[in-house]
Amino acid sequence: MLGTIVIIIIILMLIGVGIAIWFVKGSKRNIARERLFELLEQSKQRQRGQSLASFDQEQLDKSFFERVIQPVLDNFAKKMQKGKKGKKVDKIGELLIRAGNPGNLTSGQFRALQMLSAMISVTLFAFLALIGLIPLQFVMLLLVIGAGFSFVIPQFWLTKKVTTRQKAMRKSLPDLLDLLTVSVEAGLGFDQAIQKVIERMKNPLTEEFDRMLQEVKIGSVRKDALKALTARAQVPELDTLISAVIQADTLGVSIGQILRIQSDQLRTKRRQMIEEMAQKLPIKMLFPMIFFIFPTIFIVTLGPIGLKVWKSM
Repeated sequence: MLGTIVIIIIILMLIGVGIAIWFVKGSKRNIARERLFELLEQSKQRQRGQSLASFDQEQLDKSFFERVIQPVLDNFAKKMQKGKKGKKVDKIGELLIRAGNPGNLTSGQFRALQMLSAMISVTLFAFLALIGLIPLQFVMLLLVIGAGFSFVIPQFWLTKKVTTRQKAMRKSLPDLLDLLTVSVEAGLGFDQAIQKVIERMKNPLTEEFDRMLQEVKIGSVRKDALKALTARAQVPELDTLISAVIQADTLGVSIGQILRIQSDQLRTKRRQMIEEMAQKLPIKMLFPMIFFIFPTIFIVTLGPIGLKVWKSM
């Protein structure tokens, strides 16, 4: 029985190492091809009289992830996406957009990162089992659990990053709206007011507005750019604000007045949410009190009485 488990572990390790080598080799070929294009670009720069040292320094300034890990993920993603893209990959792409494109990863690269992390976990557990740090009786269970957790943890991290970013947007929206209202009422246009807000504030919401302005500058209609912003952010309060701005722009209503009304409504809604959270606190505190505070109080108050009764008996 143990011999069979050892053979299975060795096979799994060889499969994991073989797949890793296969992808790394493929990525090296891609790196060589990219280096060839870089050399061609260097020759063009030499003809233009530009310095090659600055070009090489630019390549060296890239992070280890961009120079080594990114090509491997690209190659892995290409091999995984030879067929049609599935709904799950598209869902991951939406999550990446809502999270602000961390690491400039595509949906295929993120899926490749999940697969690589699962393979590394299986190889690590198998190696620990072979050197005797893990009992062979539990190695198969640990391999399955380790691979599952390694595959799911990046998904949890991405979901948490989306939630954190949306909370940051929701928190910074009232201040941004106040500054935007003051700028519009001072005589600035809507786009100029947004640019002024971007210069004064740095948060995920201003990053989205900056991207919206860039889309408008390259020729996109402001209405479409605003709708794309709400689709990326997925924040209900921001959806209400953008809908009001689009409607005011369509009907020719003063945007400053609309922003003032939205600011007052947002402040009222935020106060109501805080009051609702305060009303929920007693119920949330009930369980810690029952399981942690009350037993301690009972021990302190009834403990001496119990000891006296025990001694008297």
